[in-house]
Amino acid sequence: ALPISFVLTAARIERRKNHLGLLRALEHLGDAAPRWVVVGPDGEGAADFHRALSGSPIRGRVSVLGRVSEQSLRARLDACAAFALVPHDEGFGLAPLEAAALGRPVVTSAVPVVEEVCGGAATLVSPDSPEEMARGLEQVLGISDGERKARARVAQGATWESCAARHVEAFRLALER
Repeated sequence: ALPISFVLTAARIERRKNHLGLLRALEHLGDAAPRWVVVGPDGEGAADFHRALSGSPIRGRVSVLGRVSEQSLRARLDACAAFALVPHDEGFGLAPLEAAALGRPVVTSAVPVVEEVCGGAATLVSPDSPEEMARGLEQVLGISDGERKARARVAQGATWESCAARHVEAFRLALER
């Protein structure tokens, strides 16, 4: 059974994805910390996260599920109160964008590629500041339905067609120069 209200992180557990930073942010919230469901296989550096979690004062509020089916992941995305993924380094930012398009409030990294992809659809925070991540989590857990819908509309505008059109425009401008 899914927790009543929880924050979801869906990504390989590895250093660059910064699960440890999110753990520290949730610890910063103390008794106000929401339940946290972590989905994804272990990767490079996962042992550090698991070790920190085993000694964490909020370990009882955290569920680490490992790899799950697409259907199970979608059920968790549909049920979560918010989605959080605050990586140090990100290739594109697709997971936060997908969560936002489904109407989930999102906290993610204020790194250039994610800002470009998710700007306006997510709360952007520093991946190096547990305090800033904690404030971001508090913010998204309290947003209104209207704000949630507005963010989803922004994310839904990021289609493959719009991406292709932006590439064509960039190529056109490069050729003109």
